[in-house]
Amino acid sequence: MSRTVLVIAWLVSLVLATYAGMRYEQQNAPSASGQTDIKPASAATTPSVSGKTTQNENRSVRSKQAPTQDPIQILIDRGRHFAAIAQILTVLSETPVNFDLRFLLASLYDQTHQFDEAISELLTIRSLSLDDEDLSRARRKIDQIARSADQRFSSRRVSNEAIAFFERQTVREPSYDLHRYLLAKWLLSSGATSSAERLIKELGLTGITNHEREALQQKLTQLRSTLPIRREGRAMYTDVEITTPTGTTTLTLLVDTGATLTAISQLQLRELGATRTRHRVQAETANGVVDVAVYELQSISAGPLTLDHFLVGALADLPDRVDGLLGLDFLDQLPVPIVNTQ
Repeated sequence: MSRTVLVIAWLVSLVLATYAGMRYEQQNAPSASGQTDIKPASAATTPSVSGKTTQNENRSVRSKQAPTQDPIQILIDRGRHFAAIAQILTVLSETPVNFDLRFLLASLYDQTHQFDEAISELLTIRSLSLDDEDLSRARRKIDQIARSADQRFSSRRVSNEAIAFFERQTVREPSYDLHRYLLAKWLLSSGATSSAERLIKELGLTGITNHEREALQQKLTQLRSTLPIRREGRAMYTDVEITTPTGTTTLTLLVDTGATLTAISQLQLRELGATRTRHRVQAETANGVVDVAVYELQSISAGPLTLDHFLVGALADLPDRVDGLLGLDFLDQLPVPIVNTQ
C-alpha cells in the first residue's frame, strides 16, 4: 500500500514540474524578430550597448523635431505674391489681430505696388494694437511706402495719379505732414501753385525734415516768379489773361519759343473788341510766312508778368484747342526762365 502511494505522489510531482516548465517557455519565448518580448520603459530614447542612440532612433527623433514649412512662406519663396496675399487674407478673416501677418501682408502689397492697400493694413494695425513697438513699426512702414509710391510715380511721370493717391492719404491722416508734403510737391509740378501754397503754409515737421519743407517753399517762390506750364507730350501750354475795351478774359496759348511775336486767333480778337492798328507784320507759320494784322491789347498777364499796351498778331490758322501762340516778345521779359515744364 505504501508503495502505491509513493508512485502516485511521484507522478503528481512530475506532472506539476512539466506544467511549470511549459509556462516558463511561453513567457520567455523569442519574438518574431528573434528578440525576447521585453519592452524598455522608453523605446524612443533607450541607448544602445555603446551608450548612443541607434541610427534608426536618430532618424525618428529628427523627423519628429522637423517643423512643417509655412505654406504662405512657400508661396512667397516661389514668387507667388498674389497667391500669398489671398492666403493671408483667409487667415486674417479668422484671426484679425495677427499683427505679424498684417505686417507681412503690407509688405507684399508694397512689393506688388498696391500702395493704398498697404497703407490701409498699417493703419489697421495702428487702430487695433496697443503695443508701442507695433505702432512705431507701422508708422515707419507707412513713411517708407509713401516715399516708395512717390518714386514710382516720378519714374512713370503720372502726376494725376500721384495727386489722387496723396489726396487719399491726406484724407486718411489729415494732420500727417508727410502726406501733405508729397501732395504739395506734386501739385507744384503740375502747375497748381495756389493749391500747393495752401498746403505748404500748413506744413509742420511730422514725417519730413526742415530741409524738405524749406526746399518746397523755395520751389514755390521760384514758380511764382516764372510761367506756369502744362505739358502734353512735346507741347507746352499756359493760360493768359488779356484785357480789351470790352473786358478781361482767359485764353489758352501754346508756348512757342521759336516765335518772335505773340499771336492770337483773329476771330477771338474781333469778338473781344481788341483795337486793330494800322501795322502789319510778317509771321512765320506752319504754312510758311504770312502777312498778318496787328492788334493792341490793353494788357496781357501770365504767371508773374503783366504787360500793358501789348501788340499781338492776328492768325487765322491755329492748332486745335489753343487760342494763340505765346512768343519770345513775352517770354523774354519773365523775371525767371521757364522751369515748370512737368
